[in-house]
Amino acid sequence: MNTLLEVRSGPAYYACKANVLETLEAKLSKGNIRKVLVIHGRKSWEVAEPFFPALENIETIFFTYGGECSDAEIERVKKSALEHGADALIGIGGGKLLDLAKSAGNSLQKEIILIPTLASTCAAWTPLSVIYDDYGSYVRYDIHEKSAWMLFIEPGILLNRRLTIYGLESAIHWRNGTRVMHWPKRLPRSPFVLNWPI
Repeated sequence: MNTLLEVRSGPAYYACKANVLETLEAKLSKGNIRKVLVIHGRKSWEVAEPFFPALENIETIFFTYGGECSDAEIERVKKSALEHGADALIGIGGGKLLDLAKSAGNSLQKEIILIPTLASTCAAWTPLSVIYDDYGSYVRYDIHEKSAWMLFIEPGILLNRRLTIYGLESAIHWRNGTRVMHWPKRLPRSPFVLNWPI
């Protein structure tokens, strides 16, 4: 048998608890990280910002991504990380954003720290990125040599109602690359149940 079996594990460090991000600066300092590029989306940052600590001894540059994990966006992130001399990339967001951080970080051989804002994605754990074009159409997936360095799960972020709904939409909205339902433009104020056959 001449088949190569490769196994890549998840992040080297995983932590899940309330206020877990309070430990972020100490972990970065211990890893000799002095400057970070924080990649985030607009919606995800609204939810994550109250939990994100002021990094007093680590220079922090914030980067708002354009919405797709595309080759052009990867290059934009890499350019920003190089211009600012970032030692590590922190991705805060859903699957596409985390894939973007992994692609840019692996390409630059920088440490990658992931803070997911949706519980519906495996992007925080897997050492691969799904690449789209600038319009959101699938192009390919890239398997990375290195997994993320650290993964922080903040329950307060994942339990945010608005982002939980977005995660549900992502999980049930598409099936095999085909849109199977339309999501309401306006969410009801009261709790609601989705009646969706699986």
